[in-house]
Amino acid sequence: MKNKLAYLGFLGLVGIGGFITGDLLMFSFFAFFVFFTYANVVPDELFWENVKRAALRAFIVQMVVSSIAVAVGPVMPEDDLALTITLGGLALAYSFGIMVFALGLAYYEHKEKKGNAQ
Repeated sequence: MKNKLAYLGFLGLVGIGGFITGDLLMFSFFAFFVFFTYANVVPDELFWENVKRAALRAFIVQMVVSSIAVAVGPVMPEDDLALTITLGGLALAYSFGIMVFALGLAYYEHKEKKGNAQ
């Protein structure tokens, strides 16, 4: 593989665990197979700049969502509800971060191909 970003595609293999354990949430890991599309992309400086911009936005989204979950969860009156909100919020933060990164990178690459970089 020319591009090391494509190695994230191997995380899609975790989705096979959904068939083994019956846990439907594990099927979401199949979305990582999208990163295999970057296997033949030659990583130049503009590509890595796009990766950095997409990663920064994903990081900010993850920090905001996880901070909200950690702040709201413990103030709930019931322990089960607090745990559910905290764990659910952290799971959402992870999934939103991956989605923002993947969609942001695709958007920046699309802009680059159109010739509207930056």
